[in-house]
Amino acid sequence: MEGDMPSFLNALERSIEAYHYLLPRGWRLIIEHESGDERLMLDLQSDKGGGSFAKVKMRTLKEMTPKKYATGGDDLEYILQTIRSRLPLAEECEMYQEICALAEAGNLTRKQHEWLRDIVGYTNFCGAVRIPYERDFEIIKKATSEEDYTGELRIAFSGASEEQDVMFTLRILREVQFLQCWYRRSLPYYGLQPLSKIPNIRLWLEELHIKEAPQLRDFRLA
Repeated sequence: MEGDMPSFLNALERSIEAYHYLLPRGWRLIIEHESGDERLMLDLQSDKGGGSFAKVKMRTLKEMTPKKYATGGDDLEYILQTIRSRLPLAEECEMYQEICALAEAGNLTRKQHEWLRDIVGYTNFCGAVRIPYERDFEIIKKATSEEDYTGELRIAFSGASEEQDVMFTLRILREVQFLQCWYRRSLPYYGLQPLSKIPNIRLWLEELHIKEAPQLRDFRLA
């Protein structure tokens, strides 16, 4: 990725700090970008720390639910299956038995969420998204001989409530689109359809005017 990295990082932090009142205990943001042989990983955290679920959200997105486009929304049976796959003697574990006794995944306590994070390496908290994209072939072919322009962007944020973490994640996506889509004179096409099927994510895609093929004018509206 070309461009002024310090300015890129400052813009991301400004977008988060604009809502600092939602983050009294701090925050953490992880961005991963892959395109062909190109790899980029950014790991940003507030001065006070915080965001203890960001890392496990990214891990869940990449390793535990590789076919999903966002973390969260798993049912209780999937969670139990995940625990068993990671812990050979899960049935003998007291916390596993407690989770088995729940009526639904929405009844997980904070303590149980933290156990899933620390022991299983998994979370059912929302706040991480996967966005595949394709770059504009016609524009790039005039400037480079590269052939592989398919990529994937992953964003994980932790620090506020689940719903607010989703908002921050989508705001960061909007900043990445604005700051990154002009690099290499390319206009990436972002595959947002799977995310738009998730109501809470669709809300912020529409509210922030995030488009699959963004143009500069789109960013002046929000």
